[in-house]
Amino acid sequence: MLGRGYAVVATDYQGPRQAYSAGRVAAHTVLDGLRASQSVGVAAGAPIAITGYSGGAIASGWAAQLAPSYAPELNIVGVAFGGPPTDYKILQRSLNGGIGSGLFTAATIGLSREYPEMRSLANDNGKRLALVQKDQCVDVLSYSGLLLFDQQNLSNVPDVFNHPITRSVIEENRMGQVKPEAPIYIYQGLQDFLIPKEGAEAVQDQWCAMGASVHLEEIPGDHTAAEGGGRPGAFDWISQRFAGASTGGCERMVR
Repeated sequence: MLGRGYAVVATDYQGPRQAYSAGRVAAHTVLDGLRASQSVGVAAGAPIAITGYSGGAIASGWAAQLAPSYAPELNIVGVAFGGPPTDYKILQRSLNGGIGSGLFTAATIGLSREYPEMRSLANDNGKRLALVQKDQCVDVLSYSGLLLFDQQNLSNVPDVFNHPITRSVIEENRMGQVKPEAPIYIYQGLQDFLIPKEGAEAVQDQWCAMGASVHLEEIPGDHTAAEGGGRPGAFDWISQRFAGASTGGCERMVR
């Protein structure tokens, strides 16, 4: 991005409570960071693009949704993100109890920092694990992933995923319920077993039904391969938005 001559703002989008995977605080932190850039030389009204992958896609997608109400003064010309974790109901099936359970554990604990009512569902082991992980970066192949860890083991509540607190938090953090005004570009690995393509497809369908402009590029590869494979197309799309080119509305391309 710097090589293309852009000013780059990198935000600590997990917020003051390190709330990894919480959408609303991530959006606010990204948008506040873009506002703050004006205090160090970025012109008010300058065209802005937002981009991120995986966890960064949570921040990017939610920033796109909340920008019209939270930061309408920002001139956001496009938002491009890839491998988006959009719905924790999907992630429960794809991550929990499997090789990606380390990622799912990090997301659950991150949510509990932003929604402390979730802590009432944790047993002693859950509380201990939250302390152990409080200073860790996300590691998909962590010990809990290698052990194929099931989050139900961190709670004494039967069927904890269907508890009213869990359902409420999951629904509040489901991407796709608010229309973004800026055009959107999503790239998604077709063989991504950690973050399945149905999440990206559902968000595109929902946003397009509201009248948003959303291009979904489905490309070969798993979660890791799709990041490198999809980034060039996303960055070129951003360059087109900065150049003032029009978008194609709602499109879905399978490569």
